[in-house]
Amino acid sequence: MSIENQLIIKVDGNSVDAGRIPVSVLEKVLRGAQQAIFILGEQQLSEGALMRERGPVPKKVKEEFTLELVDTSTGSFVMNLDLPTTTPKTLQQKAFGTFHSIIDLLGDDKPKEIRKLIDNPQVLQRILKSIKEMLPKQDEYGLIIKGNQTTFTNRISTKEIKVVERLLGKPLEEARELIGKIVEIKIHGESYIGVFNGSRVIRCFTQDIESEVFQMIGKEVLLKGEAVLTNTNDIQELTTIDEVIVADPGKWFISNFQYVQKTYEMVDSFNVELDYIEGYWTITHVPLGLYISELTLREVIEACYLELSFLWEEYVLSDDSDLTKDAIELKKCIPRYIEKVVPSV
Repeated sequence: MSIENQLIIKVDGNSVDAGRIPVSVLEKVLRGAQQAIFILGEQQLSEGALMRERGPVPKKVKEEFTLELVDTSTGSFVMNLDLPTTTPKTLQQKAFGTFHSIIDLLGDDKPKEIRKLIDNPQVLQRILKSIKEMLPKQDEYGLIIKGNQTTFTNRISTKEIKVVERLLGKPLEEARELIGKIVEIKIHGESYIGVFNGSRVIRCFTQDIESEVFQMIGKEVLLKGEAVLTNTNDIQELTTIDEVIVADPGKWFISNFQYVQKTYEMVDSFNVELDYIEGYWTITHVPLGLYISELTLREVIEACYLELSFLWEEYVLSDDSDLTKDAIELKKCIPRYIEKVVPSV
């Protein structure tokens, strides 16, 4: 294949002379690069099927995506890497091009764009671990990559390890609810909705912002989507928005929710009465004995979750001998709405 389709890795720095490189550095760089290309190749060949988490590289992936050193040149130390001549050009271009883009974004310190480029969190983490393997611990060398692109990437070295570790340190994304007031809308470049949740503005990213959203500025809303969580399991941002529900007085549906590291699964979504009275949001549900009043939608929804959690813990899990006659009747009622409670993953 022509040089335009090859993966070119340039190594420079204090430990590298023109045309000379320590074998330990060469082995470290090539091992990490090969692991990353195997993962990108396996992702293509799997076509959406569940990828292995461990174990040997599948034979088909090895056949198509084993790197071959086809040339070296001076100018520090430059390696020209290719795939077997039997590998389809489209597979090679995608694997090398994606690898190039990840390296370039690391050099620009753009973790958000990296997560968008590889939308499977498990795959992304495996690739990042491979790239981390390539990088020096003491800044003794740096890497510049060119893969199916017209220009080389930014130079990456020790400082990029911090970017990788930030990405590796993020918990995997999971479905979450965010409740608050829409205070920002950005439609140029990275589109997002900014929601104030009572303490800070959380950005909720979306490819398309419908015109109806502009009528929601200043309104209390509930957004459902994939969330990136902090180390304390709070929402850092929503990377997708699946549903936007505007808080208007009337019916409000309670579906599965998470509270204090537990997931409460409903038999079916059920509605409660949501009202806004004299500056307070209220939730009422007569069969479960709920009457909650708070200043904001977020507070009243969270208080509702707290009450439902209390009902499960103090009634459903209690022995009948510890309950009054009225409490036993309420205990019988709760499972009509809450099916089970399981630990959150």
